[in-house]
Amino acid sequence: MTDPSPAPDRFASRAVVVALLATLVYAALVIAVSGVLSLLLDRDVVEGEHSILVGLVMPITAVTVVGVACLRGAQLRVLARRAQPTAPMRPSVGAALVGGVAAWLGAAVAGGLAVWVESGSVLHGLGFAGDRLGSPFTIADGVLAVPTVLLCALLVASPDEPGGPARWPWEDEDGR
Repeated sequence: MTDPSPAPDRFASRAVVVALLATLVYAALVIAVSGVLSLLLDRDVVEGEHSILVGLVMPITAVTVVGVACLRGAQLRVLARRAQPTAPMRPSVGAALVGGVAAWLGAAVAGGLAVWVESGSVLHGLGFAGDRLGSPFTIADGVLAVPTVLLCALLVASPDEPGGPARWPWEDEDGR
């Protein structure tokens, strides 16, 4: 006789989906805001004689950092829900700020590493990374990360619907 498998944890599944969707929304925002800033400021996102690798590595790093922050926040909320199912969950503004700073720094450092690999000069890579810290594009990456991580935490922490999932008017109690 085999043991029946436990029912899937709806809250954990929903938390992961919310975190992944928040990461995708952040990626779209980074691309859109970088394009708008480039048009408004009449500047290239990556100025100078750098390859396309540098321009790709920086936003990919920022998106990865935000994805990890959202997934980690979702994991912590799932663990808190399992420990105390009825306790209210509050999103952490501090964690959102850390996520924003990490996305900002991560994008700048990743760009510096890409320039270092591309040029072979550590000083050139360090100079590029330092220059990126003050870039409006990298700053926008960090600023956009804060509300993304915070809203992801808010959505994950929101209570489940009382009475189960939403139903169409013609569905009965069994969901058919």
